[in-house]
Amino acid sequence: MKTKKLLSLLVLPFVATLIGCESKTPSETIPSEVVSVRQVNEVPTEDGYFEYVAPDGTEYMGEFVNGLYNGLGKILYPDGCSYEGEFEDGVRSGTGTLYWNTGCIYIGEMKNDEMHGRGYMKWPMGDYYYGKFTHGQVEGFGTKYFLRDATGDTIESSYDIYVGNFVNGFMDGYGSMAYYFGGLYVGNWVAGVRKGYGKYYWEENDDPQQVWSWYEGEFDDWINGEGTLHFKDGSILRGTFDTTGGKSLPTSAD
Repeated sequence: MKTKKLLSLLVLPFVATLIGCESKTPSETIPSEVVSVRQVNEVPTEDGYFEYVAPDGTEYMGEFVNGLYNGLGKILYPDGCSYEGEFEDGVRSGTGTLYWNTGCIYIGEMKNDEMHGRGYMKWPMGDYYYGKFTHGQVEGFGTKYFLRDATGDTIESSYDIYVGNFVNGFMDGYGSMAYYFGGLYVGNWVAGVRKGYGKYYWEENDDPQQVWSWYEGEFDDWINGEGTLHFKDGSILRGTFDTTGGKSLPTSAD
């Protein structure tokens, strides 16, 4: 009988952060009266709900149709990772939940064994994301929360919050970033860096040393190029700004 080889778990963006977490496995158990335990390599030949153990130790508990995973099921990998959800013709497709042994969790749509469609992703260091996934990557429109201060009283004071477009796991295209300390950037991004045209608004506070209000113009990670700097006293400064090499912004319009 023709069967499809099980594919390994997907390699996710931000792989360097996937460390220091306990393995997570589903708590659900299958009632014994509907389970027929098969020997290694013996794929069910009839349709139904079965338990199957592959030669590498991978375990599947769920529905089979025509000798392939089809319908609802749960798969446990030898490294402690797991998936619980829908299958179609031997691959993960539909909606489901992926658990990594590092503590990462994905809940959302799957297609052809990849995260594809709308979904939610949580990383073990506290970051999380809601939005579009494309062929296993964070790509399309979404919202990403970057944990900056775990002691913050609110979401806004704990996270940098980005809302906008992603490409290949990076902020890319148009988007806004609300920073946990109160600043706000709205504009263009390239490969995770503020680049091109944008606006930056400083936090409103009573600090006499904070003389800027907002800037509109060109960015290259930080303010660089043609733009207009607005001061708290209402004055403005137009020109070419260069903050490379540790150069600071002017403290007055004169």
